[in-house]
Amino acid sequence: MKKLPSLSKQKNLKGSGTRQLAQLRRFLKENHDLPRMVDGIVIGFQPDADDYLWMSIGIPEDITQAAIKRAIPTIINWRERLTNFQGRSVHQTPASFYERLWRLHKIEGESHWDIAKRLNRELEVMLVRCYKTIPWSSWEKRAAQDLLKMMGFTVSQIKEIWEEAMNNLASGHHPIDPNYPPITRDHVITRLRAWKPKRRPAK
Repeated sequence: MKKLPSLSKQKNLKGSGTRQLAQLRRFLKENHDLPRMVDGIVIGFQPDADDYLWMSIGIPEDITQAAIKRAIPTIINWRERLTNFQGRSVHQTPASFYERLWRLHKIEGESHWDIAKRLNRELEVMLVRCYKTIPWSSWEKRAAQDLLKMMGFTVSQIKEIWEEAMNNLASGHHPIDPNYPPITRDHVITRLRAWKPKRRPAK
């Protein structure tokens, strides 16, 4: 079996400094049980300047359709673990974000309140990761800010939420008061009413 390139040989990649390589090594160590090569298809990861890991798929020219099908479950497993490790990509468009909300409500049957709780949980994870990373991870901070922005919060409101969350964490408390979460069902209703899919997303 062809040997995968070592991490030390990836130093020429964009943004792959000491901190980025440490992030990559930690992710691979925590998921060492998954193969990174399936029937000749190589699953790779590359950090960018914001410490965000990008997943890539290397497919040989002589690969068969059957081999690709066999590799799909492993590829999806890697994608899910990467998302759990670092959160959703901040490089999502508002349209893709709102389509996700629409799908959760219309197709998966989640209530507006359940979607709000889901988004608050995601926001809380981002805020905790920001606080634990010194200096604060720029992509996590941007992800939290973008999430609030796409839910209709103003710049001043986002700044207030951010400062309160950091103060709460510094005091040993949760970043978000569970009794007064920033994202409510009304926010979800407003965004879904304002956005309608141009086409019916595939189920």
